[in-house]
Formats: sequence, C-alpha cells, structure tokens
Amino acid sequence: MKKYKNIIIEISIFIIFVFIGVFGYMCSAKDIYIKLDGEAEITMDVFSEYHEKGVKVEYCGKYIKFKCITIDDVKINSNLNTDVVGEYTISYEATYKGKNRKIQKRIKVEDNEAPVINLNDDAKSYVCPNKEYKEAGYKVIDNYDKNLDDKVIITKLDNGISKSVLTTDTSGNTIIGENTGYTKIVSKDHFLMLS
Repeated sequence: MKKYKNIIIEISIFIIFVFIGVFGYMCSAKDIYIKLDGEAEITMDVFSEYHEKGVKVEYCGKYIKFKCITIDDVKINSNLNTDVVGEYTISYEATYKGKNRKIQKRIKVEDNEAPVINLNDDAKSYVCPNKEYKEAGYKVIDNYDKNLDDKVIITKLDNGISKSVLTTDTSGNTIIGENTGYTKIVSKDHFLMLS
C-alpha cells in the first residue's frame, strides 16, 4: 500500500512539474501581433481624400496574451494614388526582438460619377415640315475623363431629328442627353431625371 502511495505521489509531482513547464513555456514564448484599425479592403471615389487609420502592434505572449508591449515603430509602404482609378496596397511592417510581422490593406479607387452632357439648343426644338433638323451640338464633361465629346453616339429618328446623344466614360458610367425636355443620367446602378 505504501508503495502505491509513493507511486501516486511521484506521478502527481511529475504532472505538476510538466504543467509548470508547459505553463512557463506558454508564458515565456513571445510574438508580434498586428491588427488593422479599420477595414482590410476599402473602396473609395477617385479624387477623394484617404484618411490613414493605421495599425495596432503589440509584443505579447505567444499562447497567452498578457504583459503586452505596444510597438510604435511601424514601417508603412504605399502606392496609393487617389487621383487615378485602380487597385492599391498599403503594407504595414513591424519588427521587434527578432520577430517580424506584415499586414496589408487593399484600396480600390473607382469613378462612380456619370459624365454631364450640356446640349447647345433649347430642351425643345422645333423644325418646319420638310426641313432638315441640324444638331446644335453638345459638350460632355466628366470628372475623371474630362472631355468626352469624341465618344458621343448620336441617335436619329427616321425624320432626321436627333433623339439623343450618348456617351460612356472609361469607368462605365453612361449619360444620355435627350432633346425632349429632359436630361437622363444613367449611372451604373440608378437613374436620375432632371427637367
């Protein structure tokens, strides 16, 4: 009986030392934790201003997060240009006590604004019978592509009267200018009627 008691005590002591060793290792192992403030993927309009929210970087226990040290030395590398439509990346890198971590944020810059068509004639034009209608002209301006006059498609009715002028910018935003009293702006997802 005494022999079994000694074995149980020895096994218990062994288990305690193993537990202390594992717990000590878990507490002593350290690593860098890096977390973005804000979203990892952002979509923004061309020409808008980007506000950097940064990252939170800590050096903590690898398995049990305690006694964390905030790391302020973070390298930021970016190719972001909000004046050009495209996809960009901002990289954040932190190094501390031989440990290194990187994280990235992806930013998509889009042009969501439709061009504006200005017709040179009145909204309603009148043509005498048997007379040919002459298009008075137009001016198309876009926030991103600037002048789109050379991209205009004019649709004519059988009697020669111009029904509408149409143009699309490089981002796929389309506008139709009609000489029926309305300018119809057609964007990617919505219609807006103006008189």
